Amino acid sequence: PSIFSIVRRILDRNGSEGAIFEVASHWREQLQLSNKVANSLEEILQIHQTLYAWESLGVAKQKRIASAIEFINALAIIQSEDRATFIYIKRCLSTLEKTGLAPERLIDGNELIKSGVQPSSALGDILEAVYDAQLEGTISNKKEAITLAIAIYRDLLDS
Repeated sequence: PSIFSIVRRILDRNGSEGAIFEVASHWREQLQLSNKVANSLEEILQIHQTLYAWESLGVAKQKRIASAIEFINALAIIQSEDRATFIYIKRCLSTLEKTGLAPERLIDGNELIKSGVQPSSALGDILEAVYDAQLEGTISNKKEAITLAIAIYRDLLDS
């Protein structure tokens, strides 16, 4: 059976609520799934659960979810469960796609280091915050991205 049909059966049996990791682990053992299939199963279950909160998610989070590998499978399950939610998400997607679901990042860690940001464990968090701003449409070029990253870095130093 396909991963889609496995997830559909799991949701029919367990509902969409609950601890996703435990549900995925249980079914991985029961069906003797490979790590790859089990990881896909867990991702579909997580996305599925998140899709029901779509309206409350910010643009960046919606774009990140819509760019996920297993998004289409989770959305297909929503289509079979709740047609109105499916239609709502599809309409939102058409709007999000106009500005790009997963555009190339404006900056990377090397550019931040060249701009004076010290290498640290916070570097990844800074880059993710800058990418979220890019996805939201708050920034649109490299200069704005570096300016925002440096501001976030300075705030971290001050806190």
